Amino acid sequence: MPRSSASLASLVSTGLSRLELRNPRLLGFLTLILFLTDIGYEGQRDFGVFPLLFLFSPLSIAAFLVVFLVLFSLAKRMQSNGAKALAIVVITAIAAGTKSLVLMLLVHQEDFQTNLQQRISGDLTIAILYILISAAMFSAYNNHVLVTVELNRVTARLLEQKNTTIAVADEVEAELQERANNSLGGELDRIASSNEKVMDAAESAALKIQIQALVRNQVRPLSRELQARVQILRSMEPQQLEPRESKNIWKLKVVPNIDSSFIASYVIAMPNIFLTIVSKADFWSSMLVLGISLSYPIIGRFIQFALPGNRIPISYALNIPAAASVIAYLPTGIAIYSLGLQYPLVGLTTFTAGGVLLFTAICSTAWFALQRTRDENAAEIQRINSEIRHELDLLDQAVWVAQRKWSYIIHGTVQGALTVASSRLEMSARPDESLKLAVRADIERAKTVLSSPPDFDRPLQELLGEIVDTWQGVCGVEYQIAPSASLALEKSKTSTTCLVEIVKELVSNASRHGGANKFWLNAYLNSEGDLAIVAGNNGRALSGELSAGLGFEMITKLTKNWSLSGTASGSFSAILPMPRS
Repeated sequence: MPRSSASLASLVSTGLSRLELRNPRLLGFLTLILFLTDIGYEGQRDFGVFPLLFLFSPLSIAAFLVVFLVLFSLAKRMQSNGAKALAIVVITAIAAGTKSLVLMLLVHQEDFQTNLQQRISGDLTIAILYILISAAMFSAYNNHVLVTVELNRVTARLLEQKNTTIAVADEVEAELQERANNSLGGELDRIASSNEKVMDAAESAALKIQIQALVRNQVRPLSRELQARVQILRSMEPQQLEPRESKNIWKLKVVPNIDSSFIASYVIAMPNIFLTIVSKADFWSSMLVLGISLSYPIIGRFIQFALPGNRIPISYALNIPAAASVIAYLPTGIAIYSLGLQYPLVGLTTFTAGGVLLFTAICSTAWFALQRTRDENAAEIQRINSEIRHELDLLDQAVWVAQRKWSYIIHGTVQGALTVASSRLEMSARPDESLKLAVRADIERAKTVLSSPPDFDRPLQELLGEIVDTWQGVCGVEYQIAPSASLALEKSKTSTTCLVEIVKELVSNASRHGGANKFWLNAYLNSEGDLAIVAGNNGRALSGELSAGLGFEMITKLTKNWSLSGTASGSFSAILPMPRS
């Protein structure tokens, strides 16, 4: 929020350079406050001219607007924002001088020069004050509208994202299963038959080569090809979006003890008040009043601490800084009134000065409330965009599970079972009946998963237990899942599936490429509620080429980020997005 004079000046300067001076709202606002200023000042000076003001003041305001708009049509061609802002201030002063001259000629006629001298400094500064306030208000309002519109857009996007579902047609699922069975079923039967005939080390080595060839030539290519066609379904039915009001300023909420700024009010209003007084009294008396006027921001600041800190509708809230401004103005008002006893024309400023300070106090509260609301909405946009990215990550997981189910059944379970079988044959010095039984179980596991796909709805411990059993005797698998992580995974079938497939890939790589016989994994929820995964093994460091394979392609799709260091122990880490509770 623009609390400092520098940031407030920046807001005003930006607002001036972007101000559309032909905006009907702006012209209406200027017309109204200029008319009220004339009524307040001239009516106090001479009540006899009061009826004339209802005719002559609008005429002088019309002169102001004509000069204002004609000169602006020339200034708007300027390219520099700073030059354009300065030009608008100068144009406002020229237009205000014209208005003052016209009004004095119409109201006071022969005596217009004396009255013009008394009014001109105040008229110029009050007009500039009004245009500065208008610039700040319209700039803050436009920023507020833009940010609120964007907030509504991203909120709608988030709602749409949360109500996105996916579906795979049953016939597509059956087609993929049939293709997997046709491609691998016969080969697995042939290898199972060969396993029963193994009698010596040479036949065992030959069977190992057959299994490796099957993995290389058929299992891996097939795992890349089996991808389901997924239908993405979006619906807004579960919830209806209630957009935030963007253009109705009366919906704005004010926090009085935050948004009120009597310092800003004083800085903006006091030049006009001082110049008005000094044009009607001696310089040193005017300086004394200026010194006493410093009590206004000090008293206002103390009052601000006692103002309500809750959000109040702007239609009620603006009465609070207005009342506080009246109280803070009392010492200054008394000083001006006292000076008015010596200089009668100064006495007229007693109420107009208080009115100007009250007006700026209300306006500054409104624009600081607009700025605060804009900043809050901007922060909310950042939060929602982050949540949208998270929801997209979760959707990617769901799409992956739906699309690549059969691909990773082949890649993870079938290839894993065959890799274990190959490793058993390689590790065994002489084949015996127990080796045949173990290899037979490995091949049977691969055949079973093709005919009866695994149920991904099963508990995490059961799914991880299958991995432990699969690699038993080849690579010992240990895992530790934090209780909070286990609880979160129980609520998300998709996240559980993703974690299990990542573990399958890591164990397979550790054994096949690193020669590991021990693998361990820890998983816990990080501060953002996502699953942090840390894994290691006692094998050789893996080469960077592995990251281009199907397995690490899967890990890239499923995780926010992952890393693979050059050392084995604790070499892998990743963050798996989890649904927010």
